[in-house]
Amino acid sequence: GVNCQVTIPDKYQEILQIVGDLQVAVDNAIRRYALDIASEQIEKCEKEITHFQNKYGCAYETFLEGITDGNNPEFLENLNHRHPTWEADFNVWETYVEELQRWRNRVRKLLTD
Repeated sequence: GVNCQVTIPDKYQEILQIVGDLQVAVDNAIRRYALDIASEQIEKCEKEITHFQNKYGCAYETFLEGITDGNNPEFLENLNHRHPTWEADFNVWETYVEELQRWRNRVRKLLTD
């Protein structure tokens, strides 16, 4: 990791030292904070993904299959008729799906390290 110097105010040091090694306490605090940030980002992504699922009436994977599967031209015809700007939505939706996966991977790494 990055080696940097951090000043811990006395009011925190006193409490953290009671439970043992100050470095372990700081590591645990940073880990919890990072998990909180990740949780907020996951929630944001899930909220946006749910918006698109509700708008288009299906999960992202189903939508992706519908627009890429040449065997279902009705899906694309219906989509173009009902949602002419679906391509812009799809790009945003895809970004949130990818971002969600990145955040979940970060959490998995935090929990297994």
